[in-house]
Amino acid sequence: MGAFRLQKEKNVQYSKVSKSRWLEYAASYLIQALADSHVLALNLRAMAGNGKQEFEAEQWSRSANGASENRCFARSRKGYYVLGPGIMAPGDIVCVLFGGKLPFCLRPCGRRYLLVGECYVHGLMEGEAMQLVDRGELSEKVFDIV
Repeated sequence: MGAFRLQKEKNVQYSKVSKSRWLEYAASYLIQALADSHVLALNLRAMAGNGKQEFEAEQWSRSANGASENRCFARSRKGYYVLGPGIMAPGDIVCVLFGGKLPFCLRPCGRRYLLVGECYVHGLMEGEAMQLVDRGELSEKVFDIV
């Protein structure tokens, strides 16, 4: 289980940091990184909280940079945001394997699939995939992985 160092609290487990707090860190980081850029939405600026978390945003950016090294950002056909292996390519499949703790990226190789690596998929990290299967929004598939 990973840990994240906060200014006031040391070595807090990732799972103990609320989603809204992570979003605040990310918004603060973007405000710092992009400064007065016109691409930042007003609600993102408000979420960042007038720079009051500047020190924590700096720590977040270091952790985010470390976690994203040799990774690439993508968006799936279904609209999910994916942080995956740096060699992830169009046509690769992002899936949740039964018994796995993380989603994975698979690359079709004929009738088989090559395991490219693990992914972070926003909206599929806490068991949501199984709920989507139960509602018929995702389907099960058998993969022959090489």
